[in-house]
Amino acid sequence: MPISLRLKQLAVIPLLAVLSTAMAWADVPPPKPDLSPLYEQWQLDESTIAELEAYFQQMREARESLREQDFASRQERRDAMRALRDTHRANLETILDEDQLQDLKAYMRQFGHRRGGHKKQRSESGEIEG
Repeated sequence: MPISLRLKQLAVIPLLAVLSTAMAWADVPPPKPDLSPLYEQWQLDESTIAELEAYFQQMREARESLREQDFASRQERRDAMRALRDTHRANLETILDEDQLQDLKAYMRQFGHRRGGHKKQRSESGEIEG
C-alpha cells in the first residue's frame, strides 16, 4: 500500500472520533441500524420483518418520549429507562429465538449502539467490567 494512501486513511480516524464526539454532545441519536443482513441470515418472512421494523420504531419513539420527560431525579430517569429496556427485551423474546437474540446483540454492539458514549466492557452476564 502506498504511504500516501496509508496516511490519508490514518487522517480519517481522528475526524471520525471528532464527529462521533460531536454527535454525542449534540445528543444526536445513532443512525438507525440496517438489520437487513440479519433478516437475510435468519431467513425471515416479510410479515416478521414488518413486525420487527414496526416494533423497533415503536421502541425508538418510546425511548425518545422518555428522554423528553422531566424526572424528579436521575435515578428515577434511570429506572424508567431500565423498565423500558426490560420490556423491550421481553417483547423481543416473543418474536425472536435465543440464537437470533444473541445475533442481534452482537450486531448492535459491532456498530456501537450504546447510548451515552459509555462503552464500558460487559461480561457475558451483563455486568460492567472495569
